[in-house]
Amino acid sequence: MPHYLRLCRLTDKGLKKTGEPREVFAAIQANVEAAGCKLEQAYVTMGNYDFVAIIEAPDEGAMKKYKEVCDKMGLYSAKTLACFPATTFIEWADGEFSPFLNYWMQQRAQRR
Repeated sequence: MPHYLRLCRLTDKGLKKTGEPREVFAAIQANVEAAGCKLEQAYVTMGNYDFVAIIEAPDEGAMKKYKEVCDKMGLYSAKTLACFPATTFIEWADGEFSPFLNYWMQQRAQRR
């Protein structure tokens, strides 16, 4: 299943709820599951983002559904990145899927 990394920043509404972490996390967890996704891990961070989450989703449509529900909650804004294990990257770049490396490098160059 595809994995997604969410870089999250609390909104003013979310900051007001920091005194209720169990309730907020339970609501987010319920939304993840309702969209057919699985929250694999979440980390509170120091820096530009308040927390990051790694979510497994059956497909891009499920992830989009989850994102829409989160947007309606208004607790945080997020950037979502599709991701996969580095070992998979190595296999794709080094093996029979070597054209993947060229594609990845082109995508990376476009982000500059």
